Amino acid sequence: MKLSILAQKRADSLWHFDHEHHNTKEELLCNGTELVLDHFFTLRSGREAFPGDILRIDLNTEYVEICDTVLKFQFTDEYGTVYIDNLTQMKVWLCPWLQGYFGYKPDRIWITTGWGFSMMTK
Repeated sequence: MKLSILAQKRADSLWHFDHEHHNTKEELLCNGTELVLDHFFTLRSGREAFPGDILRIDLNTEYVEICDTVLKFQFTDEYGTVYIDNLTQMKVWLCPWLQGYFGYKPDRIWITTGWGFSMMTK
């Protein structure tokens, strides 16, 4: 199963996204996930992310041959699920929204990033 989102950088340094699943608006990507997204934005653009910048994130629960990284399941609790990003070795926290979308907590998630649309110039 694949989930594609457009994450937008906020002024408070977090990222958020909207999605039609449950009419989701401004779902936060936080608790360490924002640091990994900053890393991938910088790899793609050669600069740090500014408020308003957009990063496309494709999350796949099945193997994809070409991807930026793989998230490996670590543990879960009532607040969400923690994965380790294979490339950065940083923790990625995913909220229960993701489990609601996929219907389960995947052992691995293959991640590909890219531009949602033209990058803003700063």
